[in-house]
Amino acid sequence: MVPGRDQHMGTRALQHYNPLRMSLPSPSVPSSTYTDEYYLTLNDGAAEFQAHLGSVTPRHIEIVMREAGLVRGMRTLDLGCGAGELLTHLNRAGANATGLDYSSAALRVARHSLASALGMNAWQDVGLALSDGRSLPISSGSMDRVFMLDVVEHMTAVELHAGLLEVRRVLAPGGKLIIHTMPNTWYYVIGYPLFRLVQRLRGVYLPRNPRERFALTDTHINEQNLARLALALRRAGFLSRVWLENARRFETRERNHAMVMFMRALTSAPGLKLAFCNDLFAVADPRKP
Repeated sequence: MVPGRDQHMGTRALQHYNPLRMSLPSPSVPSSTYTDEYYLTLNDGAAEFQAHLGSVTPRHIEIVMREAGLVRGMRTLDLGCGAGELLTHLNRAGANATGLDYSSAALRVARHSLASALGMNAWQDVGLALSDGRSLPISSGSMDRVFMLDVVEHMTAVELHAGLLEVRRVLAPGGKLIIHTMPNTWYYVIGYPLFRLVQRLRGVYLPRNPRERFALTDTHINEQNLARLALALRRAGFLSRVWLENARRFETRERNHAMVMFMRALTSAPGLKLAFCNDLFAVADPRKP
């Protein structure tokens, strides 16, 4: 989707807004797939965010905020902002935050969530606009940090390449792109069958296909691993650091302390985490490798 009329523009965050419209092929996953229900309940962590409104920080957001190295006043873009969870934390960190999403449902939920989390005055400083990631309504060289959290896996390889080129365009000198994506396909192929076997011995039965454990995983049309994500970034002209780091809080779903410790060890030990860690991160800057 291209920028539309259904948008809120923060007085600072979208000061570089450019209403230029580009003709794009329809996205492989229609924006209508992502409904209010998806952002409020079905998406991983959605219910927790609505309950706590940012007072509890998910582990993957802790990691990306750590890597961002934010300084107050930095211009930040959350590409595929969803319900506005990262935007809440960016605003509280003093960043000039802008959120884009091609789903009108995402923007509806984000407006409500941001107003509830930040208050009616503060949330007006957060810019929101309806936009396809392949054509960003942002001036070239105007963003210090761009975030793509749980977006990569929802774009085909061609769509992702176009989106990464747009990110390169809007990043300022010294700017960085920060990514989180899951699943790690190596976990699904190697680690999950072994984990499923261990759980079955404990009397816990998991589906053969790990994707059946989550809602709407048919929208994961470009799942990644270390090599695939690094290659995609390199092809788009980024110099990147790509790594695996566990972002799961196992104790929220597993009561056995010994099992929690075992799962932490598998997802953090060198070598083992290649097959058992399910969270991929990347920090990239637009310098030619």
